[in-house]
Amino acid sequence: MPTFLRLITILAIFGLVAACADTSKNKKMSAGGGAFEMGKDMGAGQKRLTNARAQGAAHKSPKHVAKAQKQFDCWIREAQAKQKKKAAACKSKFYGTMALVEADVFASPNRK
Repeated sequence: MPTFLRLITILAIFGLVAACADTSKNKKMSAGGGAFEMGKDMGAGQKRLTNARAQGAAHKSPKHVAKAQKQFDCWIREAQAKQKKKAAACKSKFYGTMALVEADVFASPNRK
């Protein structure tokens, strides 16, 4: 992962950056040298992660947020490499971890 993307990811994990880009509408991304168009499901996943961060996930569920970000990055990387089975596995793990993040964030009594 390029250094800039690592920095943004680290900042996002700690809640210092809400989102790098709005890719919820199938916008093209450029990572690792090639253009890549996100599908609707990927955009929806990114929106869930961004929304959880906006609700304080970095403080309420830091380990799960970091894990979800790693799995989301895996999903993008494998989809970009056209590795359908690996991308599907990363996607499945991402949604499982997002369920844990959302449970921690939205079930918390001191929700912002």
